Amino acid sequence: MPYDQPILPTGQELYDRLMGQFEPELTTEGVKLIRDRYKNETPDELRARKKRYLRAIELYEHAYQGYMATLSEQVDRYRRGTIGQVEIDDRKNEEKILSTLLSHFSPA
Repeated sequence: MPYDQPILPTGQELYDRLMGQFEPELTTEGVKLIRDRYKNETPDELRARKKRYLRAIELYEHAYQGYMATLSEQVDRYRRGTIGQVEIDDRKNEEKILSTLLSHFSPA
């Protein structure tokens, strides 16, 4: 096929890939370490961390929407290309059949 099939990561892979760009502590592996890492933080530090996390979530959401739009375009392009190729192949096959049929009706 002339068009590459889009690569679809798992939900966790996609989340970790995107969130890792903004706040590695919020990836699936990172959240496992948060409790121990911040067990002695002050209320002010907690507020600052929450603010940082909220900003990371906003950035993640924006990146996710962009990724999904790009993926949708890739899937649509793949679908159109695949259907177009099937139509071309089908047309070639029909032409061969018609040519064979016509050769049976042509004078020898």
